[in-house]
Amino acid sequence: FPVTISTDTICAPNSYSFNGQSYNSTGTYTATLINSVGCDSVITLFLIVQNCEFSIGARFNIQGLYRSASGRMVPLLYNLGRSSDSLSVDTVRLTLWNPLNLTAPIFTRQTILKTNGAAFVQVPDSLRGRSLFVSVSHRNSMPIWSAVPIVWNDSTQYNFTGSVVSAYSNGFNPPMKLLPDGTFGLYSGDYNQDGFINVLDLNTVWLSNFGASGSSYTLTDITGDGITNLLDLDMTWLNTFGSISAARP
Repeated sequence: FPVTISTDTICAPNSYSFNGQSYNSTGTYTATLINSVGCDSVITLFLIVQNCEFSIGARFNIQGLYRSASGRMVPLLYNLGRSSDSLSVDTVRLTLWNPLNLTAPIFTRQTILKTNGAAFVQVPDSLRGRSLFVSVSHRNSMPIWSAVPIVWNDSTQYNFTGSVVSAYSNGFNPPMKLLPDGTFGLYSGDYNQDGFINVLDLNTVWLSNFGASGSSYTLTDITGDGITNLLDLDMTWLNTFGSISAARP
């Protein structure tokens, strides 16, 4: 009887239809078929299921870590010996949201922000071509969202740096800080991550190990010089005057 061998590869979590069945795991599957005259034929499928992903990103600056003279951010993680990559700024999070259901994200992942503002993550292939909001967050900064949903494909990168209208606005305050060289960045100083920069954040920086010497990775060091001092206090204080609050759809 005839024997047919076939090999195919799919991306998880997709399924492969074979002989009336759906398969979503790597394996060998065999089917015996009988034609109209009663002859048998055997079909063997070697199925490979891969965890397929593609790369997307966002580009954004962080107010306290940005240096207008160079147009780049301080490589904080590298300077503090926490990374061997001389371009590593800090850990950030990229999150994707379905515009039809904003109660919970459909994807979120931490990554490393580079000095030029680039942050990339690998996302499941199932998100390819979908129109989704992206939000970005950082441990002591105000989070921001894209102004509109974005269609995500290979190497799509959403740029927040060039215009304030690239970020979603609540109509009460600019969603991003205008930096001295005309670019934009996340407001620094939201230490408790409650979506506001206010007296609670001022208290946090004031009650920290204020003025201690040395290089340390601390929440209240928003300028990235390895110490909590008047520079961090002043930047937080100035941001409280604008009643800065986070905006999201």
